[in-house]
Amino acid sequence: MRRSSFAKKFSLAASFVLSTFNYSHSFAYELPENTLKWEVIPSAIRADGNDSFVIEVYSPQTVSTIQLNKMPTDINDGDYVKPKSGYFFTSIALKDDGTGADRIAGDSIYTAGPFVYDTSKAFPVDGFEGVEGIFNDAIGDLQVTFTDNQYTYSSNGIFVRVGLVRDDIENVETTELSDNIQASPYVINMVDDNYASERRMRKMYEYSSHQAGLDQTSELYSVLEDDFDQILIFSTTTLNDISQSPKTSIKGMHYNVRNDIEGIGLNIYDSTASYGSNGILQGISYFSHGRLDSDLVIHEITHQWEAFLDSPIEGVEITDGGGHWNSFVNWHSYYDWVENVDGTFTKKCRYSEGWRNPLDKKFLKYVMGYSYYTDITEDLRVVDRNDSAGDFMCDKTITKTIHNFTMEDIIAVNGIRTPGPENAQRDFKAAVVFSTANRKFNATEMTFASIYAQNIGTIVGDALFGSTWTTALPAFPDTTPPVITLNGAQEINVILDSEFVDPGAVAIDNVDGNISGQIITVGDVDTTTTGEYTITYNVSDSSGNAAEEVTRTVIVSEEPLCDEFTATNLEHENAGRAYSETKTEGQTCWGTFCYGGTEVTTWYASGSDENLGTNGSASVTLHEETQGVWKTGVCPGPDVTAPVITIAGDNPMTVFQSSNFTDPGATAEDNIDGDVTADIVVTGYVDTNTIGSYELVYTVSDAAGNEASEIRTVNVVAIPACQEFTSTLSSHESAGRAYSITETTGQTCWGTFCYGGTTTTTWYAEGSDENLGTNGSATVTLRTSANGYITGNCPTDPQPPVIESYEVAEHTYLRVVVTGTASDPDGDIDRVVLGLGAATGIYCEGTTSFTCTLDWDAYGFEVGAEVSLSVSAWDSREAVSNIETFLLTRPEKQDSVPPVISNIQQTREGTVEIVTVDITDVDGDLAGAFLYRIDDIGRVDCYNTSGSQYRCEMQLQGASYATMTWKVRAYDHAENVTDSSEFTVVWEEQASCFTAANSDHINAGRAELRYNILAYAIGSGDYLGMSGDTTSLEETSDDVWTKVTSCN
Repeated sequence: MRRSSFAKKFSLAASFVLSTFNYSHSFAYELPENTLKWEVIPSAIRADGNDSFVIEVYSPQTVSTIQLNKMPTDINDGDYVKPKSGYFFTSIALKDDGTGADRIAGDSIYTAGPFVYDTSKAFPVDGFEGVEGIFNDAIGDLQVTFTDNQYTYSSNGIFVRVGLVRDDIENVETTELSDNIQASPYVINMVDDNYASERRMRKMYEYSSHQAGLDQTSELYSVLEDDFDQILIFSTTTLNDISQSPKTSIKGMHYNVRNDIEGIGLNIYDSTASYGSNGILQGISYFSHGRLDSDLVIHEITHQWEAFLDSPIEGVEITDGGGHWNSFVNWHSYYDWVENVDGTFTKKCRYSEGWRNPLDKKFLKYVMGYSYYTDITEDLRVVDRNDSAGDFMCDKTITKTIHNFTMEDIIAVNGIRTPGPENAQRDFKAAVVFSTANRKFNATEMTFASIYAQNIGTIVGDALFGSTWTTALPAFPDTTPPVITLNGAQEINVILDSEFVDPGAVAIDNVDGNISGQIITVGDVDTTTTGEYTITYNVSDSSGNAAEEVTRTVIVSEEPLCDEFTATNLEHENAGRAYSETKTEGQTCWGTFCYGGTEVTTWYASGSDENLGTNGSASVTLHEETQGVWKTGVCPGPDVTAPVITIAGDNPMTVFQSSNFTDPGATAEDNIDGDVTADIVVTGYVDTNTIGSYELVYTVSDAAGNEASEIRTVNVVAIPACQEFTSTLSSHESAGRAYSITETTGQTCWGTFCYGGTTTTTWYAEGSDENLGTNGSATVTLRTSANGYITGNCPTDPQPPVIESYEVAEHTYLRVVVTGTASDPDGDIDRVVLGLGAATGIYCEGTTSFTCTLDWDAYGFEVGAEVSLSVSAWDSREAVSNIETFLLTRPEKQDSVPPVISNIQQTREGTVEIVTVDITDVDGDLAGAFLYRIDDIGRVDCYNTSGSQYRCEMQLQGASYATMTWKVRAYDHAENVTDSSEFTVVWEEQASCFTAANSDHINAGRAELRYNILAYAIGSGDYLGMSGDTTSLEETSDDVWTKVTSCN
């Protein structure tokens, strides 16, 4: 996808769906309120099995499910990560309950993870696209189903990916260029809290996104030389506007900034100043999460030159107006025209021959200036797209009029490409930028991105006819000085003849790191002589940058440098050490008229506002803590007292294995500094999956440097024998085994005033949240479980699980699927495992009803290999069930049968056409499905909802009004393709004015009901009257309905 600035043919072409967007200017700089956001944090990890990442999805709307569906190994390059707590997954639900990797319950950020590298698999030998040491692993597809809107957002097309760095690769050196920008020798990481690159790629009709993009590049140029022809920006965050039905994912987009080439169909223009460049920058390419594949990068870069040529055939275009060749030309990237014996032509899709046909490569070479137009000698052909019904898709014989022409005809309209091969630019500089939101890359992420950036230039140059693409960044001079921080207070009071030990200082440099050992300290303190002494601290880094000098003042005195006075509150007030306030308390008031009451005078210490009481004659001792700040008590001596840490909760603490552990924390109080709880640092961890004793260390220091620490011991023990309690629900609640929630339903409300309704109290089991009913007097038996209480009686003794049944549901060349059921008298089945011999196993999906899937290739089993498989269940005590063992042999690969398509259904939801279809494949190797338009350009990917059913969502908003003809295409891994019968989608101009009863307006979303009886127009807020009144509403702008006299 690309957009051309100031081009002759100015429009947006999107390869993902039928689309022509219209610009609507919005001056709001923040993201729309309906923006779905997801990202992988961090975006790259070490392949050591310890480094981990999580996936976070923020949803502004209520969701019913969010899950990550793992992509099959034979579809994607990678299968190299696994959940930290398991071996295998096919789908994982994201949670917003504050457990596991989810940080805060109920914050609308759903989390999956943590995930780690699967150390049972060797790191890919060839790396990522031939770059050794890194790999970009496609994990799966996110599916978000919304409760209110009843549709599912899918990230299909921009699969969730994570970068992997081989464990022996050293981290790159990083230079901090500003608060928001850091760089290695090959890559720039930029903090972009406005999501400028992602918004500009997905919201290019939004003015604020355009401005955000300009601001982003201008900020880059504040720290970089203006020396780059192209900027490549990769976002680590994906956004999607869910105010409409989800759009198919956009993977990349190119913006032309400057053009000085004649003869390629573009005007000469220079917009570099808007981007912060001075006539150097040519273009910017944006890429979404994880889209590092070189084909896409090359595709977007080449939009700098193609495809903009004007057609030599009047009324018949050879481009789509937005940087792509018309799909009806015989040099389109994805098709070959094969001549038949009768002189007709058949269009063939290039499934495996590469994404550019030979003639297309010649065109690209010409518009880049590396060949002469005379080198293109082939006959050029185009079909008028207005006369091309049925001639678009693959394997179609072209029956409409074919227009023939030559390169001489192209040149006659566009002129010759200038400069030509002798002077065309062949050396390019590209800056590679990774944008992150709210954080900077860590060392592993910078290393992954830097290795990628270092090699992408070579890959692009090799593909683009031997041109040179340099991604090395200029050496950044270290101009940042170190920062010196004092240990302890800046001013220290010392008693005469006492010992003074300088607390010292710490120096940190952005390049050299901790250089505290190089600090030069000047100044002596003679504690035998009263006076004021100054100590200076200086340091320079290896580049000669000197830190700002820091000084410490040490005061040696015979007595503590503190004034103290004992006097009455009145005397303190007269001396300025206290003040008083007089108030009348206990008055009776009617409006502003008050009478009666008693006057009370209260004294307060000046500066600290400490309450000294209401007796002006009371004797109080005050001391001056700092100038002008008086506090009660005598002058303190030197602060040598450490804070006191109080550990909350039990210590030692006992938790059960496999339960959730939340640290109760601790508090800290200092005799001088007061509450220093916020300064406590906690080190250590607790692994509730492993029995053992763990320590959490709480450490805190006061301003004088006095340090305190306390240790909490957490013992993870096996779940004890079951305990049961029989009592009423109210008694269970009192004992902490249950809790209740009271709700009022069925009220009648006028605004905020409500009356009537029914109040119901429901009890739930603590921990498990099991519903116990609404009768507080009902007697219920509760028993202990791993995470709280559940209903039922304890078994006589803890019992292991039982595999009740199992069957081999699928046994093919590709995989084995085993299904079955299991039970456990204790109700604590933890997992079901499909064993592969004695060495390893696969976690199955589900427990009491389970599905186990073995991918033969993933575990290296050859055809004919006989494997001993077993099914077993394990409970939270690690007790194992009966082990059911059976032998299977990997069968030969059978002749592949194409998929079967049936039961196509169409519905319309707003501006979205929903197509559901059943697709089956007896071989079990179905790869995917999509809709394609046979009378024009158009493709919509479909996704699996359950079983054999697929769902395809076609966004009609912005498409030209037409009756469109479509088919469903399904394909398998053996490259078998099945097309459905044709079906039509009618997209007609929608009425913008409606006359109807207000109740109908409300049902159609044009109006809303307020106060349970009055109707108001959506957007404008116009008052419409009662719900039964008839009115006319006109949509004056998007989602703004205005009351009018009538509809014409």
